[in-house]
This record gives sequence, C-alpha cells and structure tokens, in this order.
Amino acid sequence: MIQSSTLRWIVGGVVFLAIVALALLWRGYPRVFELSWDEEVQLHDGRVVVVGRSIQYERLGRWSRYDSTIPRKETLRFVPEGESQPREVSFPNLQLLVFDFYAGVHYLVLTGTTGRSGMADRSPFPVGEPPGDYRVLRWTGDRFIQIPLKDLPSAIVDRNLSWDDSSKRIVAYQGRRLGLPDKQVIKTQVLRPDRTDREVVREQSAPNNK
Repeated sequence: MIQSSTLRWIVGGVVFLAIVALALLWRGYPRVFELSWDEEVQLHDGRVVVVGRSIQYERLGRWSRYDSTIPRKETLRFVPEGESQPREVSFPNLQLLVFDFYAGVHYLVLTGTTGRSGMADRSPFPVGEPPGDYRVLRWTGDRFIQIPLKDLPSAIVDRNLSWDDSSKRIVAYQGRRLGLPDKQVIKTQVLRPDRTDREVVREQSAPNNK
C-alpha cells in the first residue's frame, strides 16, 4: 500500500507537470521561426550544384504550427566559382526564384510584392509567372548588385529554385537535402495545370495570338 507521503509526492508531481504543460500551451508556438535545408539546383547548362537555403517565417497565430505562416526573410548560402568558402546573402520580404551561373558570373532572380519598388516588370520566365516586382542581381566578387531585368542573360529562362515557400511543405526537408525529383513533385503541386507546359504558354503569349 502506498504511504500517504508518497502519494502526496506523486499527486504533487502530476499537478506540477500539468501546470507546466498548460503554461506551454498558453504560450503557444514562437512567433518567429526558421527552416533550413540544402537544395540541388540545376543550372541552365545542365550542371547541378547544391546550395544552402533557409526561410524565416512569422506565425499569424500562436496556436497553429505551420498552417498560418508568412515568409519574412530568405537566405542563400553558396560557394562562388573559384572559391572554397561559402558566402551567405539574405533578402527580407523577397522570394528567391533563380540561382544560375553564366559566362563566369552568378545571377539571382527574386520577386516581391508588386509595386513595392515601383518596378512591376513582365516576368522573365516562359512558364507563365505573372508580372511582378522582379529583381535581377549579379555577383561582383564580394556582393550581389541589382541590374536591369533586360541584362539577365537570355540563356537563363527557367526558375530553378524550389517552387514553394510554404512552411507546411518545406518542413519535411528541414535539415535534409531537397533533391531535383522532390522539387519536381513540389512544382506539380504548386503550379496550375495550364502553367506546366512551357510551349503552350509561349504560344499563348505570342503576338499573333493576342
């Protein structure tokens, strides 16, 4: 038979754990959190490189873990051509679309909210991305600088970074590698069926069809 003193200790421990659990529940999930992963990227010439990526999110509610989140900052880690140490660049309120390498130069294409900077450009991609606030950046050896959209090499026409920034899907790759087959699955989940065929989109946007 359990002694009364022992029983009090057991009851007290259960009550203490219940109070801790309720306190954690009341507190909810942290408002800001980050997900990081490695990602395979296919360049325009067919080569595949691996970059590091992370997205900082803000929760709209403290009780939902991944359903109601907004990406606030994206970070890219890459090793510049001819170097051995990785560089890290971050972009608040912008989404990474392209990381490529052409004629000895790294290029990035990002997008943000249309009109934020007053440059609502036509999409550089033939897959039907809508006009938006596109930013084209060129690596200078120590940093990225913004260049006009028209200066993006014509060989770079495909979005090659993950098609989705949803924390609900990205969390599956936290601390892992997001491979090309995984990215194709995400792409088909995110794109509407009428945006998966590049040739159809090109034909629909041709001057003769307008």
